[in-house]
Amino acid sequence: MQNQGHQSLQLTEEEERSIERLRIKRKVKKIMESNNDIDVKRSLVENVIEEAILKRKQNYQDNRDEALAYQKQYDQDHRDEIRERKRQNHQDHRDEKIAIYNKNHQRAIDMLGKKCIATGTNENLDFAHRDPSGKVFNIADRLHNPNFFNDPRKVEELNKCSLLCRQAHKAYDFTWVSIGYPQSEKTFPIWLDSYRKWHNNHRDRIKYREYLINNPRHGEIAS
Repeated sequence: MQNQGHQSLQLTEEEERSIERLRIKRKVKKIMESNNDIDVKRSLVENVIEEAILKRKQNYQDNRDEALAYQKQYDQDHRDEIRERKRQNHQDHRDEKIAIYNKNHQRAIDMLGKKCIATGTNENLDFAHRDPSGKVFNIADRLHNPNFFNDPRKVEELNKCSLLCRQAHKAYDFTWVSIGYPQSEKTFPIWLDSYRKWHNNHRDRIKYREYLINNPRHGEIAS
């Protein structure tokens, strides 16, 4: 029967990345070659990683001002080099980033219904936050991330949005607020009903702001 102490410990990908980043391969190697059983090895490796992380954090805190001053000076001394490196990196990966953005953009639009919920058009669509006060970031600014849909926080932010065409989005963000109505999850359906009726009945014959002022039918907002 094989002794458990001689069984090899399988590290996770995250642990391997941490060991590489923290430069503690030698310490981990000694633990892996020891005669301890797997549970003890696992505990020792976790402790070594945790200690290295804490040490790095403490080192950063102790030398923060010096490190920031060095980084600032380095950026000034190598400004042209850094700028050229960024430009070259952008140029090298431009097509890849555009392809990722377009793929994520289309998937996000598909998730939210593929068309403006106010006018029905599928052109010039924006991701409009129903309650801007709860907005954490702009969806369009994060769609270049290849792991966008693997991040629960980004998907949660997307679910705070509805698809609006450019004209309807402007109407919600500016016209609605300009006459004193708040933006929220509660008032969004009221605005949506109002805008749909204006869009279907009046189109461009009158301005939407004038329509709202002449049709004060939003008393339930204050309730």
